[in-house]
Amino acid sequence: MTKGNNRSRILALCICILFWICIVVFLSTSVSYSRTYDSVEGCISIAFFEKQKMRTVDKVVLRTSEKTITITDPNLVREVTGETSVATHTGVKFPPEGYIDLYSGDVLVRSMLWGIGTQTVKVYEVDLTHWVIVPLLVDQSKNPALAYLSDELAIKLNMLLEEN
Repeated sequence: MTKGNNRSRILALCICILFWICIVVFLSTSVSYSRTYDSVEGCISIAFFEKQKMRTVDKVVLRTSEKTITITDPNLVREVTGETSVATHTGVKFPPEGYIDLYSGDVLVRSMLWGIGTQTVKVYEVDLTHWVIVPLLVDQSKNPALAYLSDELAIKLNMLLEEN
């Protein structure tokens, strides 16, 4: 082996390592992922470029036909964004009675349908940056990308609506 050949191999190895480091950094900073197998409604969901957007959310607005509630408590905002950043289920029909809107300053980051009194939120539409992989028996075209709020969070949000 010649010195030039060794240098070429070392350079190629360095480029490959750099490429994989870039891929890992991209995936860890830009991609949200969920895998749920607990029921028939479970799915695999991938949302590209959502992590950074969700980190900038500083206001949550709950909207119904009768009232609008604004939440600015950082802990509650973080709890809502944490549970709605990526879909966890699909295939559930629910009556959308209100909205949960996420804002960064005055800019709307995401508007989600919410079944008030339930834990079900339609978090986004399936598109190029939001993928939902469902079981073969489920017709994805009729089933939205959903997230189930935890019992505690659903109770907090419903109590806020009842108080005001």
